[in-house]
Amino acid sequence: MKYQSSQKGFTLIELLVVVAIIGTLATVVLAALGTARNEANDSKRVTEIKQLSRALQLYWVNNDGSYPPHDSGQRVDTSLTELVAGNFMTELPLDPVEGNSALGYRYRRSASGDAYTLLVRFEEDAHGSWCGLSVNGGYTNWSTARWYREISDPDCR
Repeated sequence: MKYQSSQKGFTLIELLVVVAIIGTLATVVLAALGTARNEANDSKRVTEIKQLSRALQLYWVNNDGSYPPHDSGQRVDTSLTELVAGNFMTELPLDPVEGNSALGYRYRRSASGDAYTLLVRFEEDAHGSWCGLSVNGGYTNWSTARWYREISDPDCR
């Protein structure tokens, strides 16, 4: 006569296989979420740099073709307070990850006041270098002849 157990359930091996499958799926999902978050932050950076550029163009028109000066740290949050004071922007954007640190958005005006550069670092940039948008006399120039790469350069992201 065969012995039949009245207990029904899963064996230890079956449970271990299920746990391994769930762990593998969780790892794949978390990796995809991290990449999506980086891409979202980079997209936000591009949008905010363009908003800053538009506000600076309005400032330029209202201030006889001159852009606001930059401070010694060249940080957007301290250099461009005139954009908020003059109602060109409601608030200055901060980098979604770096905030107002030394790795956040940067602004530099030329000595003559008729040109500027906005700099940003992208998370998806394998080189970890600055990417920039240069504007001279109210016209946008994507410059590659500088120590930073142009923001539209595919290598920036």
